[in-house]
Amino acid sequence: MGPPTNTFQRILSDLYSEDYSGPQRMVGYIHHRTVQCELYVPLNMFKDSKHLTQIIHDIITAIQDLCDRGILHRDVSIANIMIAVDGGGRLIDLDLARDRHEVGAR
Repeated sequence: MGPPTNTFQRILSDLYSEDYSGPQRMVGYIHHRTVQCELYVPLNMFKDSKHLTQIIHDIITAIQDLCDRGILHRDVSIANIMIAVDGGGRLIDLDLARDRHEVGAR
């Protein structure tokens, strides 16, 4: 796979690079359905209401981070919110994500 060719691809590349130090740092783009059982558990496995509240906070932070970078996730659902091994919330499945400027231009 070559270097990113547009703003959206560049931002996704930044999000998934080893240099990215944000709250949802991930290394490499591997389709989540292939590895999700190794990295995450479903949202319904939260420990208690405090834990669920923290997961929701993590997801809101992730959505805000994407929006700040000009990306619309476009598929936020219970199936795309997971619990990572560290207990934090993770927003997965960026397959439908788009640059907000490209979506608005339609």
